[in-house]
Amino acid sequence: MFTTEQFASEIVIALTNKEIDDYLNFGCKLLIDAKTVLASGEYLELGLTKAQVKLDIVRIEYNLDQFTKAFLMKENMLVLTKYDEPMFFHMN
Repeated sequence: MFTTEQFASEIVIALTNKEIDDYLNFGCKLLIDAKTVLASGEYLELGLTKAQVKLDIVRIEYNLDQFTKAFLMKENMLVLTKYDEPMFFHMN
């Protein structure tokens, strides 16, 4: 999931806030693990190259950004709807 490109607009439609939050928590742990593997050189034992691990880290960071955007979009949608009807505000 975190090594394939995700898009906030698709995530918003497919997942609930709870699911997005769970993915964010998982992604953060995955990122920490990937950085630890890179720093310690354990990637050699896993049959990976340093470049592969760095690329995975970039992908994870990108997807965490997309999940964060999706979460914020979902939160804004909750604020701007009431009883599943859009609410419009006029500010002077």
